[in-house]
Amino acid sequence: RKEPDAKPVVVKRGSVLLDVAEALHHDLAANLKSARVWNAARLGTMTVGPDYLVEDRDVVELHTKG
Repeated sequence: RKEPDAKPVVVKRGSVLLDVAEALHHDLAANLKSARVWNAARLGTMTVGPDYLVEDRDVVELHTKG
């Protein structure tokens, strides 16, 4: 299993998960299926879709199609 990147990806307020994927690589955005999100305001994780509105301090694990 790959270790998470240590450097954060910074996106503008109002960005969705698809914007985060695009900031990393356009192929990742094109094949984005869902993500697991750890949010500082909530306990535990949640599975979200590409239209999830990213919040400050979210930690995301991106999942692609296929």
